[in-house]
Amino acid sequence: MIYRSFFAVGDTGYRRAHFLSKVVFILSIVLYTVKSPVKAPILVLVIFLGLIYPGKDWATSVLELSLFTGFVVALVVYSFSLITTGATPLQVLEVAMNIAGAVSAAVFSFTIISPAEIYNTIYLLQGRRAATLPLLLWVLIPRYLKDALDSFTIGNLRVEYYGKRPLRVTIRQLLEVGDYFEEYCYWRLRTPVKATITIERSYKYTLILLATTLLLTFLKYII
Repeated sequence: MIYRSFFAVGDTGYRRAHFLSKVVFILSIVLYTVKSPVKAPILVLVIFLGLIYPGKDWATSVLELSLFTGFVVALVVYSFSLITTGATPLQVLEVAMNIAGAVSAAVFSFTIISPAEIYNTIYLLQGRRAATLPLLLWVLIPRYLKDALDSFTIGNLRVEYYGKRPLRVTIRQLLEVGDYFEEYCYWRLRTPVKATITIERSYKYTLILLATTLLLTFLKYII
């Protein structure tokens, strides 16, 4: 779920929206999440946006991740409440949906951020030696998660204890990534970059984010 939700998205779709539309959208969704007592509409909105792009698989993964996180947190809260106030099932459900809405907002906000934009921002802030680090991380993190997913699947088929797998994956990745880092990125990380990355903008996704920002602003005052 985590791999598909965060990294199974190319540098297209909402990542091609204008940078300022992303800024105002993320600010609006943060303000709504912080100030509104009802966060379930965020989950519905994010799933709707996800169905537009990246599609059904991404939307399903985010829905599963958000609901799973929400109900786990709600269960913990309910367990503690049994020795204090004794929360009702309806209150537990409300907590679960609020957490699910906040998680989906965080995932979608992360998804629309382009590593190329982070690169350009660091470059413009005169961090020309560090500008390539986001690009490197966007390659290494999903690589590790994909390898971990495959490893856990193999362990499950072999009926192995899950605790053995993370160490194996980490060691293998360190060896493989170490060679990759030394061979391809050693000089690149030590040489100042000389230009920004050109990003082809999409008016369609820019307008969708701006329209969603207006909707969130409206919902914030009526809910």
